[in-house]
Amino acid sequence: MRVLGILILLNVGLCSLGFKLLHKANKVEDHPKGFGTAKHAVIIGIDGFGGEYLRNVSDQLPALQTFFDFGACTTESRNLAPTVSAPNWAGYLTSMGVTQTGVYGNDWVIADGNPPGKTNHLPPTSGRGRPQTLFSAVKEQDPSAKTALMFTWLWFLQIAKQNPHVDNWFWGHEGIVCGKTESEPDCLNRQDWSVAKKTIEAIKKDQPTLTFIHFDAVDGAGHSSYWGSDIYYEMVKQKDMQVAAILEALATTKTSSGKPMIEETIVAMVADHGGYKNNHNLNPPFIAEVYVPLLLRGPGIKNVDLDELKYRDYSSLDMPVTVLNALGIVPGRYMRGRILEEIYED
Repeated sequence: MRVLGILILLNVGLCSLGFKLLHKANKVEDHPKGFGTAKHAVIIGIDGFGGEYLRNVSDQLPALQTFFDFGACTTESRNLAPTVSAPNWAGYLTSMGVTQTGVYGNDWVIADGNPPGKTNHLPPTSGRGRPQTLFSAVKEQDPSAKTALMFTWLWFLQIAKQNPHVDNWFWGHEGIVCGKTESEPDCLNRQDWSVAKKTIEAIKKDQPTLTFIHFDAVDGAGHSSYWGSDIYYEMVKQKDMQVAAILEALATTKTSSGKPMIEETIVAMVADHGGYKNNHNLNPPFIAEVYVPLLLRGPGIKNVDLDELKYRDYSSLDMPVTVLNALGIVPGRYMRGRILEEIYED
């Protein structure tokens, strides 16, 4: 009887161990498609570059055309209301909607995330102060990861300054003064080039796990002339050149594995809003300002026009969680976007 009892206990123990191992294996398989396929992520944001305005000229933009040729792309991803910059860039940084981040307008500052009462501002659902971001999700799960935030628009200082999750940041206005006779788009474009150069320096020196970039001149051109004007498309071509320079840096920088960094990097190109005439945030909003591009290329990503798929529900909140998933980072608990598994090979 004693031997029989020991055998029964041993059998139960082995079954329990087998169940745990099987459960652990299933947990690995439970990750969405594309999980951990990239070691680096570069997100390029072009302010004011509406999807309708990209679809018309993609073949005239060699760098951006590579996304259409080799990646997964839509020009009909929908942004957030109100269709102004801060709420939408906050959405890309957090994968949360406006009522979750509390970022309702371009004048939002960190202090607004910790209001003294209930009648002036709204604290983020992730906790008072600055909302949970891509940077915090990466750093909390991989403290050794390096992060970079490079931007032209002043508002991004609210994300960059005194942020323990952002290792390296740069504001494009530093050291650049607009000339008295210089147009706003031309000055912003010089600042964008400064941002591009700092980004390239960071890529070559640090090979960051996560790099987020913001360019501003296209939006400036839309406001100073109109969306779709000659100067608007001239600034679009300038952004394509800046994207090309960043892609070249990724292609010529070798990682510790000896591979070009671009082979281990998911690259995303996004925009916050489009526009009509010389403005946006129109009431009611419509396609020219609501549709924004989402272009993705990188390891395991197939070449697909997402706008031709039967199911075409794409939101600006989807990019952050898709990028995190590619990095092998589980999205934060407050993030609301959908991981775009359909961009990966079966």
